[in-house]
Amino acid sequence: MNYAVYLIDTGRILKTVTTSEESINRELVNGADYVVIPDSGEVTNATHYVRNDGTIVEKEDQELDLSYSGLSVTITGIPSGSRVRLLSYSLIADDQPTEITFDSPGTYNIHIFAPPQYKDKSLEVVVG
Repeated sequence: MNYAVYLIDTGRILKTVTTSEESINRELVNGADYVVIPDSGEVTNATHYVRNDGTIVEKEDQELDLSYSGLSVTITGIPSGSRVRLLSYSLIADDQPTEITFDSPGTYNIHIFAPPQYKDKSLEVVVG
C-alpha cells in the first residue's frame, strides 16, 4: 500500500512510501503521521499536502505580480510565512508586498519556499 508521511502541525508531506500497514509506523518521526494515498494519482511533497482532517489535497499555485523600478523588484502575492531566498540572503514574507533592491544591474534567481498549501516557486528577474 502507498502512504504519505506528513507533519501533523503543518500538513507538509515528508515522503511517500510503499510498505505494509504493519511496517508504516517505522517510517514515522516525532510529530508525524501517515495517510493512505488513493489509487487515483501521484502524490508528492511538491504537489500535495495533508489537511487537518487527513485529506490529501493538491497545492495551490502562487499568484504573483512583479513590478520593476530601477534596481528594485516588488513582488505582490507571496503567501505570508513564505521564505524568500536569493543569493545568500533570505527573509520571511508577510502580508505586504516584498521589495528587493539589488546592488547592480543583472539577472537574479529568487526562490520562494511557501507554506504547505502552496507550491514553491522560482523566479528569474532582470533589473537595471
